[in-house]
Amino acid sequence: MLSSRDAPGQVTRRQVPTTLNQADRLALAYGPDRWRKRPVTFGMQIRGRLEVPLIELALTLTARRHSALRTYFPYGPAADRALCLDPRDVSWPLALVDLSRMPPADKAAAEHAAFVALIECFGPANPPLFRGIIVKHAEDEWLLGIAADHLIFDGSSIPLFLRDLENVYNHLFSGREATDLSVEVSDFSLFCTAERKWLASPAAERAACYWKPIWDGMGPSPLSVLPTIKPGAAAPSGHVWSTALPAPAIAQTRRLLPHGHLSLFALAAGCVISVLSDITGRADCGILHTSSRRSWPGAAEMIGCLMNRVLLRVNTAGAESLPDVAGLTRNAILDSMEHMMAPFEFLMQRFSPDQSGRMPQNPHVLVDVDSEPDPPQLGGLEVTMAWPVAGDAFRDDPRVIVSLQPSGPDLVTLSCGYQASLFHAEFIDNFMGRVAGLLTSGSG
Repeated sequence: MLSSRDAPGQVTRRQVPTTLNQADRLALAYGPDRWRKRPVTFGMQIRGRLEVPLIELALTLTARRHSALRTYFPYGPAADRALCLDPRDVSWPLALVDLSRMPPADKAAAEHAAFVALIECFGPANPPLFRGIIVKHAEDEWLLGIAADHLIFDGSSIPLFLRDLENVYNHLFSGREATDLSVEVSDFSLFCTAERKWLASPAAERAACYWKPIWDGMGPSPLSVLPTIKPGAAAPSGHVWSTALPAPAIAQTRRLLPHGHLSLFALAAGCVISVLSDITGRADCGILHTSSRRSWPGAAEMIGCLMNRVLLRVNTAGAESLPDVAGLTRNAILDSMEHMMAPFEFLMQRFSPDQSGRMPQNPHVLVDVDSEPDPPQLGGLEVTMAWPVAGDAFRDDPRVIVSLQPSGPDLVTLSCGYQASLFHAEFIDNFMGRVAGLLTSGSG
């Protein structure tokens, strides 16, 4: 990989390869659509005597230890290369929003405005592709907000980031030298190189042969035929539907299904497909789901965008109950597991070359099941996870994103992010209520 320092006083950077995911997003960002996805956003509620300069230094050193967080994407005719900054040229300042002396009636609006600004899209050519804010509610009450562009960060990077932030912060908090932390923990360019080798291998052709009949007439964004609001009838807005479900009831539903081991994801996807089939009257149903390619050698502890999107297609013809649909769903997932490493964009190029891969094409359903990450243990501070301004992230997204998140032994959160100016709230209430009912049907 090439390194360069253009002139005295300028930053050092090296060329690194991009993934197909990144190349596709860049084509959308720099192309006529000018489409960019809102960043990955998460937060931490902090109680205690927080030293803002210390958390800023910990964030800076954490960013320096992961090449993905130092990467940016200058505009150019080819999207197969990016630039990675030298660790010394990266810093992570926090924007301070002090609400401690503000009248209570104004606090909520001011905090919301700060987090709406946090989730604004990044310009790929303007590093860094991350930002943060620290909201002060009182001397011992804070809210830290983090945003990182999807080009360099995905949801499964959050727990890895939090773990390294914890290590770095506590190292500094104990009074040890910052120079002891000047070691690179993960290099995302290694994954980029591995993907390029995979694309030129026989495994890529085998994957294409497997996915072709599944994509025919269904991919890349399976049209759900869900009832929508007339375009332009209202200004874009987003909303999150959410409810808490008893984990024991869901566990009972899983045990009642006579199809061997049924994962929580297989149950959730089966419930969504069952409701979709019933609502639309279609037996041939498709949803998208997320999958992480962290099973590749060396990728398990790597920060970057390793997320993949996978088409799950199930024909419910002849299925008479949830156990039938869940069994079909489970079989489809198991059949596809060997080929889930195939990049979504690779299949786009093969089977839908006239469409943009990551730009949502039409209303469809995506299902995601993931546990809430453990909060970092930061010195003497009390930290809990927070997910600010969730609804705003869906205001220009035509997908119905169904999420199931275990939050301990007794509770599972079922949520749905959607564009409120595209889908009627009454429809989402009915759709998600039926999914919730199926998830907990084993207890009844």
